[in-house]
Amino acid sequence: MGDSRLEMRVVFALRSDALTKPGGDSSKVHRYRSHLAALGWDSSIVTSPQDLAKERADVVHIVNLDLPIENSGYVRVANRMGAPIALSTIRHPFDGVEAMYHHGADSFYKSTRRLLLSADQAVAARERIKLFRAKNPSWRLGGSSFFRNQHRLIGSVDAYLPMAEGERLDLERLFRPPGQCSVVRNGFTFGGLKTAEEAFADPTFDVISVGRIEPRKNSVALARAALQLGVTVKFVGALNTKHRAYAMEFERLVESSSAIVHQPAVPQDELPKILAQATTYVNPAWFEVVSQADAEAATLGLKIVTTKHSYIQDALGPSTPVFDPTDLIATPADALAAALGKATTVSPPAPIQWSDAVADLVRAYEGIVRR
Repeated sequence: MGDSRLEMRVVFALRSDALTKPGGDSSKVHRYRSHLAALGWDSSIVTSPQDLAKERADVVHIVNLDLPIENSGYVRVANRMGAPIALSTIRHPFDGVEAMYHHGADSFYKSTRRLLLSADQAVAARERIKLFRAKNPSWRLGGSSFFRNQHRLIGSVDAYLPMAEGERLDLERLFRPPGQCSVVRNGFTFGGLKTAEEAFADPTFDVISVGRIEPRKNSVALARAALQLGVTVKFVGALNTKHRAYAMEFERLVESSSAIVHQPAVPQDELPKILAQATTYVNPAWFEVVSQADAEAATLGLKIVTTKHSYIQDALGPSTPVFDPTDLIATPADALAAALGKATTVSPPAPIQWSDAVADLVRAYEGIVRR
């Protein structure tokens, strides 16, 4: 690399609760920063437009097209700074969002359904209310349509960075963004995995599911279906207590039967050993982009079946078995039996190193800086 790269500085602008509620977005950014530092790039993280205004940036990198109002505040500041903007879109398939809106257990959406709001209106209202309660002035920047808010945001950035080819195609079809596009896939490298023969010699559970316990992940529906069907299931993931009623219902189901086991979130290096406790991995979420847990399960050799509302085929191929999470609501036992009947092993994802992902990221940065 030339010396000019050593002087480049990237500021990652994240959602206001990113550091107190760690998840995929912040974990990805921490990986980016580590590899950028190894290449001689400087970087920092901010969680408010006010903090961004105090920074010097050659590139402002915002995260998540599904937070279009909050990120519009960052766009305004970046424009005043004269810094080009990159956006990691991480956009969920909206048909999955609509399915959750009409059939899911989210209490806010139950209220907005009674008010006859559409899914598009309800998602926009939710973000504005959240920002208003947090005293974030960005709430004034949004309108009543989630789709239009997204359209405005992606149209205001210099580069947009989907993490899957299917996501890119959806973005182009829906928004026709004017910026530069670079697909920047996640790294898929899982060390220390046993062979399938070693891992599944004596499985403890029929089913395992990985992810936060919350309405979006559809955890309660899977637990109920497992009870009705008479299969054992282990859930691995933190309980999201912000959804209090949902968390309490999940805990009640766990306490009602030894067939349902819950283990809180575990360190990444322990996950292969825990996944190996089951023969089948099920992802019942209403929507995903490219689930890291799906890829991990495939790498280990579990039979998998996952939500149809995602772009996981980008990582695991077009034959990845999927099912409709709505069916778990309508006919729980039959739906889970059908899903388990579809489950099979699939080709593991390509061994993309995070350093490869950051090389793609750097090329995208350089393209907008030079322009």
